[in-house]
Order: sequence, then C-alpha cells, then structure tokens
Amino acid sequence: MLSLPTGNDDSVDPNSTHGRQLSSATEMMLTRPTRKIMAPTFGAFLLACATAPAMAQDAFEEDGFSLGAGVAFSSSPFVGADDNELSFLPLISFDKGPFHIGFDGASFTAVDRERWSFTLLAAPRMSDADSVDSPFLTGIDRDIAFELGAQARYDLSGMYIGAKALHDVTGEHGGFELTATAGKEFAAGPFLIDLAVGAAYRDADLNEYLYGVKAAEARADRAAYRPGGDVTPFVEASVTYPIGDRMAFIGFAGYELFSNEVRDSPLIEENGQATIGLAFVRKF
Repeated sequence: MLSLPTGNDDSVDPNSTHGRQLSSATEMMLTRPTRKIMAPTFGAFLLACATAPAMAQDAFEEDGFSLGAGVAFSSSPFVGADDNELSFLPLISFDKGPFHIGFDGASFTAVDRERWSFTLLAAPRMSDADSVDSPFLTGIDRDIAFELGAQARYDLSGMYIGAKALHDVTGEHGGFELTATAGKEFAAGPFLIDLAVGAAYRDADLNEYLYGVKAAEARADRAAYRPGGDVTPFVEASVTYPIGDRMAFIGFAGYELFSNEVRDSPLIEENGQATIGLAFVRKF
C-alpha cells in the first residue's frame, strides 16, 4: 500500500505490504452517505469506516487506535426518501499487526507477502431500506446480519487487483456476495490517492434483504418482490492528506450502478447511488 511521502519524494513503494486490504467502499460499500441530518445509512457508514481508517493506516504505518469523525452525502435510491441527505459518521478502529477491528468489522491478514495478501473477514451488514426515513418504507424490517469471508489482493507496481467473498452466517438473509476490484494507488505531492473500479455479484437472497419486499411486507401500494441475483458495477476514489505523523483528512467518493433486478423493485426509483464524504482521523 502507500507510504507517507517525506520531503520532496513523491514516490510510492510498490512492495510495501503493511496493512494490505481492498480499499473498497464496496464493502463498501460499498457504498454510500446520506441526505439529511440523521443516523447514517449503513452504506455511507461502511464506506467511511472501510476507507478512512485504512487510508490512515497506510499513510502512517503504525499500530494502535484510529479515532475520528466524518460527514457524508449520498443520493437515496428509495421511494419517498429525501434526494440528498447528510450523515455524521463516528470512526473508531484498532490495528495490531495482522489484526484489525472497527465499526466495519474485524479482519486477520493470514498471509502478507511482498506483492500479495490473504485476509479473513467478519463484517456486519444492514439494509438501507430499514434506516432511510421514508413513509413508503414503513413495515420493511431488516435486522443486522453478520457475514464471514475472505479477501485476496495482488499488487502490480502501483496497480492492484483484489477479490472478496462474504456469506451470511446468522440466517438473516442467508445470501452471499462476490466482489472483484482493480485499482491504482499513487502519491501526488502530499496527497495519497486510490482509484478503483469493480463489480459485485449478489445472490437472490442478499438482494431480497437489500431491496426486496417480502410477502408479509406487501400492501396495496407495495407489491411483494424478490429480485434475482445480479452484478453491480462500481467506481470508488479516496484522497488522503496527512497532517504531521498522526493525523489525516480523507476524502472519499463512490458510485454503484443498479441492475434491472434492483431497479424493478417497488422500493427503488433511481438507477444507482452516489456517495461523497470527508473524514478526519487521528492515530494514537
């Protein structure tokens, strides 16, 4: 991953292995921020949690706590929701050697070689349909799911490719997600930049949890709907600006394009979801 630039050296060490993880907001969430001052949607929360502490860890290459906060905006794809919402995001994580734990979940990097790594994952997931403020979504009830999986990454002199698999182990949705990512990391003056594209396959069970309407949730103006499995392409970017040797501002953005399986849901009225945010993180 990237190392903190020093002096006038804008180079990046392509062989650095410290704290390698997929930079995704795919998990990010994948994912995405919110539209009015309220509790953040899960997508926005996960994108910030996955991006900000990881980028700070890459910049400072030190173990310890990361504490911070951020704000995020995202477009809402749900019927009846505000077009744009603002979220305030607390960020807390702890890294010690191959171990990581935070609001985004926990991980253990089992293999960390010169150019590739393999990491075991445990992560929470929620459906934004259960957190967005919309009268049309009243009665849509989703509990938190916990998923186990793994991710692998291979570095190619500033470029990287990665793959990740997650499967629900709580029975909340019983589905799985497979993600492939390709990106480039580089330094531009004092900034550390990560640009990525990818795609995520979600099976029918996970899509129903995220975007479907179960039979018990159907009503006169909201028909039952079970989407099939689909592939969701996405793009992500993050920019880190270190301040001294323990603090950094991190900007992040992402967009995912919905498939017809998602767009046909009676809960969805947009073709995709965009996110942009800014966070401040301090290492201790």
